[in-house]
Amino acid sequence: MLVKELPKVETQQIREQCPICGAEEEVHACLQAIPSSVLTLQDPRIGSVVAEHYIVEEFVSSNSTNVVYKARHQLLHTHVAVKVSNNGNAQDPFSLLRTSRAAVIAVNLDHPNIVRCITFTQETDRNAVLVMEWARGIPLSQLIAQEVSLSPLRALNLLEGLCEALRYAQLNGVNHINLKPAGIIITHMNGYEQPRLLDFGLMKMLGPHTLETSLTSEHFKYASPEERLGQPPDQRSMNYSLGMILFDMLTGMVDSLDSGIGSNARMNVPALVKLFPEMPEAAALDEILSKCLAAKPSQRFQDVDDLSFAVNQAKTELERIERVNKTTTKLNHARKADHFAIIVILLVMAMTACIFFALQNSMPLR
Repeated sequence: MLVKELPKVETQQIREQCPICGAEEEVHACLQAIPSSVLTLQDPRIGSVVAEHYIVEEFVSSNSTNVVYKARHQLLHTHVAVKVSNNGNAQDPFSLLRTSRAAVIAVNLDHPNIVRCITFTQETDRNAVLVMEWARGIPLSQLIAQEVSLSPLRALNLLEGLCEALRYAQLNGVNHINLKPAGIIITHMNGYEQPRLLDFGLMKMLGPHTLETSLTSEHFKYASPEERLGQPPDQRSMNYSLGMILFDMLTGMVDSLDSGIGSNARMNVPALVKLFPEMPEAAALDEILSKCLAAKPSQRFQDVDDLSFAVNQAKTELERIERVNKTTTKLNHARKADHFAIIVILLVMAMTACIFFALQNSMPLR
């Protein structure tokens, strides 16, 4: 697949795989070496109409199962993201039917923390086409790469938004697996950061993959031990992935971890109290992480509601710590100001006394 260079800010997700050489990098040298104008002209989908109304304008990203484009509605001139499967379904009608049913559910989801799916269709070659809202923001993976570590309260606020989205989706029949920061877009609403989940992995359902082959290297970093062993995931597996995402937001260290398999996976994630002994919030955060990342699913949060409740409790504790720290800082500033004022008063008194005695000594005796 020939491509056009990535937009700087409005990209829906970070590139997982170079479509030229297969390397898994955000912007590979292969792509930088070819003029984008040439790539655009040679991509047959650029300028074409998909889903009856949308003109494909430019390439956004690609991985092993799909390609994402930016497109524009012919009449409304609004922009959308168009995700096209590139693995074909001519030999797998049951997979396409299964995905169509899931797409019907996804199109009807309406939640502020979920990127809206607008429509779903099939091309003449039976490739699936998913049209999504164009979310203006940056992937969480890019935010982590830029800032290395987010503040504890900021990370919990983002995790809380993800929990709300997943709870809503589960109530409507969707169970999101393969969670990863690159599949989460950070947008802004009324001055606040808002995490938004992408297409709920619908395009992952387009082929007869086993779970092991459907896990990309990016997904693998955040996958639960049972997923890594090829076992079917459930809500507890999703909570494990959320725990890994929280750890990544707090430390930016997921890429440096030794990816263990099975029961050894949790042992590779160090406790925050050891990494940041000076962090007052570390103990409260470690309670969440230790339960999310338990090797046995039975020892984890059993559903997203349990995790959400723990996140709210931790936020309350962190807000209390923040208030105490602010109060302590104000008191320290007040004490310093008082000490300074006392010193100034004493200096003024001393200078006044010196001037008084100097005047007394300079007066002639009568």
